[in-house]
Amino acid sequence: MTDPASINSNHVPGVRRMVAGPRGFYPTNPVQLRAKLDQMLGDVTPDIAALPLAIIVPHAGYSYSGPTAARAYALVRGAAFKRVVVLGPSHYERFPGAALLTADAYETPLGLCPVDHEFCRTLLATNTGWASVPRAEEQEHSVEMQIPFLQHVLAPGFKLVTALIHDYRPENCRRLADGLLRALQSDGAAPADTLIVASTDLYHGPGAALAMEVSRRTAQAVATGNPVEVATALESGEAQACGAGPILITLNTAAALTHHHPEILAVTTSHEVSPRSEDYVVGYLSAAIARS
Repeated sequence: MTDPASINSNHVPGVRRMVAGPRGFYPTNPVQLRAKLDQMLGDVTPDIAALPLAIIVPHAGYSYSGPTAARAYALVRGAAFKRVVVLGPSHYERFPGAALLTADAYETPLGLCPVDHEFCRTLLATNTGWASVPRAEEQEHSVEMQIPFLQHVLAPGFKLVTALIHDYRPENCRRLADGLLRALQSDGAAPADTLIVASTDLYHGPGAALAMEVSRRTAQAVATGNPVEVATALESGEAQACGAGPILITLNTAAALTHHHPEILAVTTSHEVSPRSEDYVVGYLSAAIARS
């Protein structure tokens, strides 16, 4: 990471600049952002000792879902990874497979985070649907919301691999997971050097009680660790997740790397933060999958 005060990103080729921060999702002032992250993480007492292979976290504004996300990020505070693979849903663009970030670095108020282009090339070479779709990242916030957390909690030196998924069909997610697994196993580093982050919100719609009920059902399906069961629950409407693709890819990949099922850390809703209206409520999930 690079101190934003010491670099002019206009002179750095291929920087993916933030879009979520200026929209009010998190503070754009680095001092205020660090304080916000410290406050959210300070409220968490980690109850899992094992370092996760993967985490599932929400991507709404920090005032709404940040404390829920902090439940997972507290588990990796101070950890040193070679890379972090962040998978997020595409809210704006439609495309097959998965769209890898094409920039050289990701910019947030906390500095620049470099992209692991070598690993991206390995993913592309698997011919399993990983591709470059530059337009997909132009407005998208689902991945960006995770970067300040990662910059703040992890030891310096990690690189990013970020991808957006629009096609949530189980067969597409299985194919993408197969490519990710092959890339992890062919890489010079062990799979243990990588953290996988699935970015997703849950229920969207009216009703606080319904939001919590559906979100809990989604969490229960995720807790099985079975991507087929999760896909079935999502397809039937029993469960909801805008990041269905990231969840299914993560569960399929984790199934080949660990015998552990996801541990549910928190299920919350936006109504708990803003209870004035039930017209539109969003559900949030924080979960972690331990390493074997």
